[in-house]
Amino acid sequence: GNIKGPANVSAGVALWVKADDGAASGVSWNDISGNASGVVQSNVMRQPSVLPSVINFNPVLKFDGTDDFMMGPSLFTGSGVNNVQVYAVATTDAIKAHALFGEEVSNGQQIQALVPWSDAILYFDAPYSYRAQAAWGGTVNTPYLWSFLRSPSAMSGNRNRIVVASYTAALNNVAGSNRLFHIGSAKGGNNSFNGRIAE
Repeated sequence: GNIKGPANVSAGVALWVKADDGAASGVSWNDISGNASGVVQSNVMRQPSVLPSVINFNPVLKFDGTDDFMMGPSLFTGSGVNNVQVYAVATTDAIKAHALFGEEVSNGQQIQALVPWSDAILYFDAPYSYRAQAAWGGTVNTPYLWSFLRSPSAMSGNRNRIVVASYTAALNNVAGSNRLFHIGSAKGGNNSFNGRIAE
């Protein structure tokens, strides 16, 4: 049978994309969670490229930091943003103003991860009115497992399971607005990511 989530844990998984699924391309990146929430990019000039054997001998999608990004159905519509866990295996190839992922929610702000911004600070907005931020502490061209976690009482951005930035407060639920979810950029392709994403 199909594995529906990492380590076969499928409960609550909204989207799972892997560059080693045998079908990933700059045109489409299939959702292997079974939720049909895959991401696409029809504009040839904005498609990331697939590079083989890059992170742990596995392929990646390379985003050029200029205009590459992919988009798919909203992940934060309905009950919106409250309990959230986003994981990514990625390298950052340059320090610049860029977003690993992003989606606009009902208050017009983004839930997004900036890994890092041009000031070398990691920002995790869930959404902007709730922000965890600190020096990213990473090294360019080095693969990391990034995790961005939000609960009703705290949020954090983590590198290889080590907390980099955290914020503790009562975090209200923020409803989604059925906007597109972006990989490799924030809203509308702004702040395109310069790096490689494996999963």
